[in-house]
Amino acid sequence: MATEFVEGWHLLQEQAHIRALVFDFLWSLADEIDRWAERSRAEGRTERGIELMRTAIQNGRPIR
Repeated sequence: MATEFVEGWHLLQEQAHIRALVFDFLWSLADEIDRWAERSRAEGRTERGIELMRTAIQNGRPIR
């Protein structure tokens, strides 16, 4: 879809500015999920898992 907009021939070309916002959001979300998955694979210790949960409870979000 992005290629169609960039090349200027998407059916809804006049909506590129709106669709770009959604595209940016989804692309950023997918990128963040990839980073989270990499961090998650690196975590294997029970102590670290408990530390993440403790921090989430105390601060509202886990440390990285």
